Amino acid sequence: MVIAAWGQVKELGDLDAIMTVLAEADLEPILYAVGQFLTHAEIGDGAPWERVPKTQTFIDHVWTASATTAVYEPGVEKNRHWIDKTVNEPAGLLMEFWFELFRRRWASAGDDWRGITEADKTFLEQALNDGTERGALATTQVAGRLHFLDAADSAWCRSRVLPLSLDPPMRLGDGGGLSVA
Repeated sequence: MVIAAWGQVKELGDLDAIMTVLAEADLEPILYAVGQFLTHAEIGDGAPWERVPKTQTFIDHVWTASATTAVYEPGVEKNRHWIDKTVNEPAGLLMEFWFELFRRRWASAGDDWRGITEADKTFLEQALNDGTERGALATTQVAGRLHFLDAADSAWCRSRVLPLSLDPPMRLGDGGGLSVA
């Protein structure tokens, strides 16, 4: 019920109450419903989740609930439609949500922007260092926003994200995938 009602709630106190419930809930049995929440919550003119302190706790909680032992294997049949999987799996949807909130924080900072915060770098590093399918989903989202991250913090992006490589080289429709060089 909380997940379905978010669009009608705009008051920060109500948003905080929703995030508190979500940040403390057992997400594993409802992870795909959480993914649907994330799909709608990241809408550009949606609720100001970036201003709710518990949102980062929720993001960390979803990341943990999305854990897997499955290792991404380029070229394996189950990974043939990787981009589709990335935009439909909870870990990929979480990264879309995270990027929207990051964009909002950057936009609101305006001329005071000083680059990616240490907390955001830590989250992105955690995602990039994850050797499982969850990490590959996150890396796909990060790689798709290379230009955005470079504009946000060129030095960090060029030292950490730019070294991403395609292994093996990917062709359109190929089963190849992204890996960290």
